[in-house]
Amino acid sequence: MSRKPIEPRRSLIIGGPFYSLLGKLGLLGMDQLPAARAGVALAVLAWVVPAVLALIEYAVTGDAVGLAFLADPSALARFLVGVFICVAIEHRADARLSLILDNFRGAQLVSERDMPALTAAIVTADRRTSSRLAEFVFLAIALMVSGLIFNYAVRSDPLAWEGQLVDGAVVFSWPGLAARWVSAPLFQFLFLRWIWRFVAWGYLLFRISRLPLQLSATHPDRMGGLSFVSLYPPVFNGLTFAVSAAIAAALIRDLGFENISLQTVQTLVGVWIVLSVALMIGPLLVFMPRLVVLRDVAIIRYGRLAGELHREFERKWLEGDVNGKALLASSDASSAADTNATVAGIWGLRVVPVELSTVISVALAAGIPMLAVLATQMPLEVLANALLGVFL
Repeated sequence: MSRKPIEPRRSLIIGGPFYSLLGKLGLLGMDQLPAARAGVALAVLAWVVPAVLALIEYAVTGDAVGLAFLADPSALARFLVGVFICVAIEHRADARLSLILDNFRGAQLVSERDMPALTAAIVTADRRTSSRLAEFVFLAIALMVSGLIFNYAVRSDPLAWEGQLVDGAVVFSWPGLAARWVSAPLFQFLFLRWIWRFVAWGYLLFRISRLPLQLSATHPDRMGGLSFVSLYPPVFNGLTFAVSAAIAAALIRDLGFENISLQTVQTLVGVWIVLSVALMIGPLLVFMPRLVVLRDVAIIRYGRLAGELHREFERKWLEGDVNGKALLASSDASSAADTNATVAGIWGLRVVPVELSTVISVALAAGIPMLAVLATQMPLEVLANALLGVFL
């Protein structure tokens, strides 16, 4: 008796040259995902190494320029917090995305006839997120962008820890060299990998939405049975938090040198939170056309059925002699009430499969780091009262 071949596990997280490097360094677990020590090791490499070099440079040469690295909140947010989070969230992301994809099969939303198309879409997404070419492009972009940013920082700020201008040429400090060639490219590389995964995930959802999904207008989730898809945005909350922390730290640093009004700061914070929510929720809009059609067709069909049932109910119980006792003994009233509830549920069917709790979680991930920005512009008591006013 021949055994059915085991289908290889597909993942939008696992794979690629970077994972191969982590494996060679012993930083992958048995599940081929980064072990807990991987995030710590990379964060140490990104922030602690430049910090130590700043101290060594000062001790050896007496040059105190690089010591400002230790007090730079932007460097701390990107190189320590950001790098660690970008690696640490991969376990949860892999488990959550795999669970969502498996449920398209488990919930029978995709028929056996269309299963090969679903598998092909997942295989394509897996191949794209594991692409060697993509990761080499990300690395090249990260190295180029970090060079431009660091050169600009030195030329625009005479007190920059990244280095100094000597006879018109940029000379990096020791921590500046480490951050320019290692720390900043590492953070940007990890950030670009996550953006690429998000794009690949969004396109995968688009391809799935074009399959003839077996949706149900009467599903209790009032989303046609697609409510589980709204579990995905929190997968990227770690990325949102890391980027938000980096932006908040940069704003705090800039606010120390520039006079920006509180209203402008509040507007920037609000725009960032709204933009974060819109970007994370955006891919769910691909299901909107299917849910709109499902809702419209169901309203017509179930409305017609309810009309027929109620007309029959009225002919039976309201025309002629009314017998209350007989009605109580009959199931007709219960059937009418159940039909009414079904029709009401269809009218409440959402055309975008997203839960309010999902929106709140994304908003919190984007907004919590921004509290530090607001705290620099508002008295702590006023900020606390404002927050209490939101939640109470």
